[in-house]
Amino acid sequence: MPKVTYIEHNGTEHPAEVPAGLSVMRGAVNNNVPGIDADCGGECACATCHVFVDPAWLDRTGTPVLDGLVVRMPQGQH
Repeated sequence: MPKVTYIEHNGTEHPAEVPAGLSVMRGAVNNNVPGIDADCGGECACATCHVFVDPAWLDRTGTPVLDGLVVRMPQGQH
């Protein structure tokens, strides 16, 4: 199962297993990552699940190849 590390603005890391086929947002919500509100449920309407993808991962796609993905959260989502 791919692992994603969510890093809060203050540097606190939250490693999580995200089943293949789920979005990074759904992985955060399912693993209770603080700071990822996802108020609209993934409809791309509110930006409360905003993250910055580590540049090393920008050219990768798919799910198994994203094992080890690192994303960073902004200072605030609202």
